[in-house]
Amino acid sequence: PCVGEDDGLLCSLERKVSELYTYIDMLVDSGASISAAPAGCIVGKSSSSRYAGSLFRAANGTPITPEASIAGLFECRAQDGVSNLGIRFEVCGVSKAILSVRELNRAGHSALFIPGNAHILLSTGAVLPLYECPKSGGFYLRTRQRLKPIHAAAGTGF
Repeated sequence: PCVGEDDGLLCSLERKVSELYTYIDMLVDSGASISAAPAGCIVGKSSSSRYAGSLFRAANGTPITPEASIAGLFECRAQDGVSNLGIRFEVCGVSKAILSVRELNRAGHSALFIPGNAHILLSTGAVLPLYECPKSGGFYLRTRQRLKPIHAAAGTGF
């Protein structure tokens, strides 16, 4: 359910599952009002949507209605190893995980789209590199979520 369709505008971003982790490449969107993900994409604590009754629109005008909220903890590549990032997503009818720059900023983080050095600067000072999609020029954040207890995982191999 998390494999995006290549619509000619964005890279096909996908969710991969290994024995220990689920890997999710999130589109970092400076125009998104909310962070959104399809049902089943994010592992975390589910709750009622913060935006119940609200209607949002995708860049192409398609209506998006939040169904629920899910708070997930993600491990991200950082310049000095691995950093954790907690993100609350709205479960919606989208094809891929979309990370809202607006919501990142409200949480005290910054997204910088510097040529050759695009990254997210966390409030802790950690720097998370963004990867550019060669086809569309969009940027994504590579993340992973643990599927097994922390003692079972070994290494930092993204």
